[in-house]
Amino acid sequence: MLPLNDIWKKACEYIIEEISSPVSYRTWIEGATPYKVKNGNIYFAVSTTVNKNMIESRYSELIINSILEVTGEKYGIEVTIGEEMDDEAEEKNEKKENVTSKASSKYTFDNFVVGSSNQFAHAAALAVAETPGYGYNPLFIYGGSGLGKTHLMHAIENFIHENSPKLKTTFVTAETFTIEMVEAVQKKNTEAFREKYRKTDVLFVDDIHFIAGKVSTEEEFHNTFNALFDSDKQIVLTSDRPPEEIQNLAERLVTRFSWGVKCDIQPPEYETKVGILKQKAKDQNINISTETIIYISDNININVRELEGFLTTLSAYSKVKREEEVTKETVDYVISKYISVKEEEKTVTPKIIISAVAKLFRVNEDDITSKRKTKEIVIPRQVSIYLCKNLTELSFNKIGDYFGGKDHSTVMHAVKKVESYMETDPEIKEKVQTLTKDLTN
Repeated sequence: MLPLNDIWKKACEYIIEEISSPVSYRTWIEGATPYKVKNGNIYFAVSTTVNKNMIESRYSELIINSILEVTGEKYGIEVTIGEEMDDEAEEKNEKKENVTSKASSKYTFDNFVVGSSNQFAHAAALAVAETPGYGYNPLFIYGGSGLGKTHLMHAIENFIHENSPKLKTTFVTAETFTIEMVEAVQKKNTEAFREKYRKTDVLFVDDIHFIAGKVSTEEEFHNTFNALFDSDKQIVLTSDRPPEEIQNLAERLVTRFSWGVKCDIQPPEYETKVGILKQKAKDQNINISTETIIYISDNININVRELEGFLTTLSAYSKVKREEEVTKETVDYVISKYISVKEEEKTVTPKIIISAVAKLFRVNEDDITSKRKTKEIVIPRQVSIYLCKNLTELSFNKIGDYFGGKDHSTVMHAVKKVESYMETDPEIKEKVQTLTKDLTN
């Protein structure tokens, strides 16, 4: 038998070929260290509980098969935290982990479902949680409502509480930050306010775009940001859009928010949506088959936050009917109650948007999605893209697909152009406002 480290080195070559993303390999597998073979199992040490759970739940079969390719023998794998432990210490550690798990918040890395739509944001958040204040500072996570930004913020905070309990964390929404600042000024208690936010080791601010245009709040947050950043304290921010797209945000804050790492979360692709449904059902102890979960995913189009509420309602109806397992009939009934027919009819799609824009601007729908670049076509096309960005939850790339395969940067450019027109061209502004009103009502 080859030395254990040599086996693992060769096995990793197979893993790299098979794994879907280099980021996933670096995040979850590269740091695993094999340290013994016992009773037909190879034991690996990893640094965190999150890493252990990810390998066991997602990558164990890949690792086992890769080792089989190298050795010709099928070993099982066991994953532990830290270095090798004797049986008694290992048992105590498992008991300790179980207690910690029960005491933690519902928002953790363990129950955050990772897919291509959020993979980078997840990896960046985990890196911040493991080494706050180094490298990814500030961490700026942006995306639509209900896609998991706040979940990742809480996951970072919970991870720090568990692994670095001496660090002080402060979690606040931008709205609360603003209210507290106003109250501090009114009560002449600004020193206490500043000490609260500048003496923390990790500051989390949710929905930071809320402070845009509020001059006094922007000034105070600018000073707080500088004080923390200069002291190597971690800052984590979320928004519904990247810093450069937040209207009326002071330029100096746009610059500072871009100093570290910006990562977006897009609406989940189909496989991730199914995974999220499975995880939410598990979290709520709902007995539901994979087949029924797939049926829900095929028949409901709501964001991640709303999925949780839908499943809670589904569970309640299922219990009233005394079902041992949620049925498709119950799913259909809850869908009809949870999402009314009227709301379904109001769903805005790119096709509906393009049709409305073509009618108002008096151009052909096919011209809007064509490659023609005349002014009478370009502006309606840009307006259509702008409305898709603001009235749907589609990613920039998905929006681009509806307009002849335009890339992310072209779609973003169109959105910015319309935002510029809204400030300088009253006629276009009126048309955009009219379209928005008609499409949403």
